Amino acid sequence: MDSPASEDSYSRQFAEAWLATRSHLQVVQAGTESINHLCKDCTFSKGVWDLLLSWFNKNDLRTVSQQGSVYGWWKRLRRMVTTQERRLFDGLVIYFWWELWKERNRRSFQNVERSVLAVTSFVKEDLNLRRAAFGP
Repeated sequence: MDSPASEDSYSRQFAEAWLATRSHLQVVQAGTESINHLCKDCTFSKGVWDLLLSWFNKNDLRTVSQQGSVYGWWKRLRRMVTTQERRLFDGLVIYFWWELWKERNRRSFQNVERSVLAVTSFVKEDLNLRRAAFGP
């Protein structure tokens, strides 16, 4: 058997990963997955975002237009948050995107899907850990 570091083993692992994600890659190549889609436009990310806004009592942020780039959307949202709340809000957005990315990878590479509620809970847990480590 090949050692994990051998070229044959690496090639075999790469081939297996390629086959496992081939259908997802076809979706990406078709242009349906983009940073905007993943971070703000797909139904799943919208569901997580809506639940986060409810949990953090930020329902007024639902009125912000989702048109344009992720950066533009984030800047428009950020303007609606008080200066005192921006650090927490920025953490919320960063962990929201991080958990969406992790969910995308779970679905692509492990064939495992989490619910909107589960991913939203992961974001909240990440924020609580950040708060415990660094303060409010």
